[in-house]
Amino acid sequence: MIRLQRARTPDAIPAAVRGRTRIGRNLELLRAAQVAATFEFKPGYWKDGKARLKAETHGKCAYCESKIDTVAHGDVEHFRPKSVYWWLAYCYDNHLYACQICNQVFKKDRFPVRRKM
Repeated sequence: MIRLQRARTPDAIPAAVRGRTRIGRNLELLRAAQVAATFEFKPGYWKDGKARLKAETHGKCAYCESKIDTVAHGDVEHFRPKSVYWWLAYCYDNHLYACQICNQVFKKDRFPVRRKM
């Protein structure tokens, strides 16, 4: 897995995934949590930060480190899965740039918090 050196200045993080926009999206999630146990995430939201995430990993998958452009378009991956950690769904710090194989075949909705003995 690539060790990321992420800049956290306002210029580095796209405006569409920080500040008032992010606060508004998080409020939507909190309101939905009060009403139902399921969420309808807005998938277009993650596209706004995709170019920056790609730049941070130098166009490589954050997991297997393969160059993504040669085989696919890449995914914005939720390190902590949004199905479990729904309150982090719109958190830019929870997003990674990953290849479809790592994201959709291997990682899926898993996030082991403890190593099995």
